Amino acid sequence: EPYFVGNPEASLKIAALDLGVKRNILNHLACRDAYIKVFPYDTPYETLAAWNPDGYFISNGPGAPQPLTIAQQTAKAILENDQPLFGICLGHQACVLGLRNQIGNPEGAEEPNKKHYDPRKWLRLGEGTLKARLKQAFEDLNNVNTLD
Repeated sequence: EPYFVGNPEASLKIAALDLGVKRNILNHLACRDAYIKVFPYDTPYETLAAWNPDGYFISNGPGAPQPLTIAQQTAKAILENDQPLFGICLGHQACVLGLRNQIGNPEGAEEPNKKHYDPRKWLRLGEGTLKARLKQAFEDLNNVNTLD
């Protein structure tokens, strides 16, 4: 069953897909004026979207992302609907698999990947909304780490 973290009067609403989230991550989001509704790992996009969040979060968790096909499909649907999305660790890998069906450096595991994006940069920015910052960050990430 879904559950809530944070103040219902917060300025941001985040729908979180729980792949094994650490409670402290949710607490840190809540401390930054976010109200989070945490959904089970197998919740489809339509259910998350019905809550009308400002952004979506796919959590960290144990294991490999390949078996998490519903999370991958959810990530793909979020982005196809032009909604902001961020993931941590396993959640980020599920996002990548949902979009590109590939994780890692296309040059091979032994080659250093010099292309990277530091999300700490956009997290420090004070201007704009979370939605705009997340959208820009994902666009920047997509432009920098193109696997084509």
